[in-house]
Amino acid sequence: MANWSFWLCFALIVYSVTRSDARTLNPLVKKRRELSVRYRTVLEEAQEMYHFRLRNDGLSKIWDGSKRVSPGGPDPKHH
Repeated sequence: MANWSFWLCFALIVYSVTRSDARTLNPLVKKRRELSVRYRTVLEEAQEMYHFRLRNDGLSKIWDGSKRVSPGGPDPKHH
């Protein structure tokens, strides 16, 4: 009896996996590719504008490195 129930359960699992198999939807895949190309070009343009703005504003020096110094204060051994 246990053997029969095992095979029934196994068959149901296999059946459910085969019925829920993903299928490719070609029109949706094509649209997604077109959108990704559009987003990529917009992203590249935005990055170029951002870098151009940083160069013009002189803010690119800020991103070079941190010039922060730890505070000495009256008692440097306090912390």
